[in-house]
Amino acid sequence: MYGKVYGFLLVIFASTFGASGCFFVSTTLAKYWVFKFFPNRILQFKNMIEDNKDNLFFYILFLRITPFFPNWLLNLSTPIVGVPYFYFFTATIFGLIPANIMHVTMGSEIANVDKLQMNMNFVLTLIFLSIVALIPIVVKKVFINKFKHN
Repeated sequence: MYGKVYGFLLVIFASTFGASGCFFVSTTLAKYWVFKFFPNRILQFKNMIEDNKDNLFFYILFLRITPFFPNWLLNLSTPIVGVPYFYFFTATIFGLIPANIMHVTMGSEIANVDKLQMNMNFVLTLIFLSIVALIPIVVKKVFINKFKHN
């Protein structure tokens, strides 16, 4: 609809604006609820932030890129554990770039799909991304089983 360049810029703005909105809502209104429903996760996250205080930008960037820590929980918990907004904002912009590129590219490919035929590269990309999405689950199960037997 907007093309890849304008679509990407729109998506990066929207995703960063939405994450920032969650950050500020958590700072003001949702702090109680986040603590109430996720006290252990918040305590663990606070300890992780303290351990990585010297490399805070890169640590938040890592959490943004990897699928191990849910983005919605990152949006809600970072202000509670004391992450400055500047680090949150910049890590969000750069950390969401890979996902945003994927979303814009897929949206562009969907717009090019005819009713009678489908681009084989698009189908293979979807299959590849589906397999990649399963890798963390498989790795987690392998490590859990390995440590249970030791």
